[in-house]
Amino acid sequence: MRRGLFIGALLLGACDPKPQPAVAAESGVVADAGPEASVASPTRALEAAADAATVAHGKALVSHYQCNRCHDIDGVTPPQLEYDCAGCHQEILAGTFDASAEELTRWQGRLTSFDEVPSLTHTDRFVRTWVASFLPDAHDVRPNLPTSMPRFSMPAEDAEAIAAFLVPSAEPEVPEALFGLDNVVLSPHQGSATWKTRTQMGELVIRNIEAHFSGDPLLTPVA
Repeated sequence: MRRGLFIGALLLGACDPKPQPAVAAESGVVADAGPEASVASPTRALEAAADAATVAHGKALVSHYQCNRCHDIDGVTPPQLEYDCAGCHQEILAGTFDASAEELTRWQGRLTSFDEVPSLTHTDRFVRTWVASFLPDAHDVRPNLPTSMPRFSMPAEDAEAIAAFLVPSAEPEVPEALFGLDNVVLSPHQGSATWKTRTQMGELVIRNIEAHFSGDPLLTPVA
């Protein structure tokens, strides 16, 4: 039943006869809306490269806040295992942590966080201002997964410096000629492409469909 609902939803989405405009995420630019559409201008200015002093200060703050205890970060040395929160949990779940089989079994049944954490390598794909706004106000950005990012009492200037370290480069400028091409679709970075996340995204779609046809409130309504 659940698989049938999911396939039905996909077929309904594929049968829409009306052409839909492709929108460039983050920029608000219409890429393909038909020959009558006019090309819009970006809704915000592109970010320039961060200055070297702010980047260096941000790297020092990453060590101060011990971000490397959970994340792999370009240019930052990983901690020893006893200080590596995510590494310890992952080894326990894999059964490779240096402990007795009895202890591993007991611990494995209690671990609910820090088993999967995002890597902070190649972070130039992010928007620096978004990173700076996220750090003091961490929230769930992965569908249907529990939030495990700790809440910091982080001043805005610290968040901005760390964001400058993680995203030091200038934001790339998309050639304007691409916006009007019929054979180009501009899309955001596909950052959710893990088996676990995609599976849970599909399950969430199914639960929303079941709730709709049962007359119950949707789990994740979209305005």
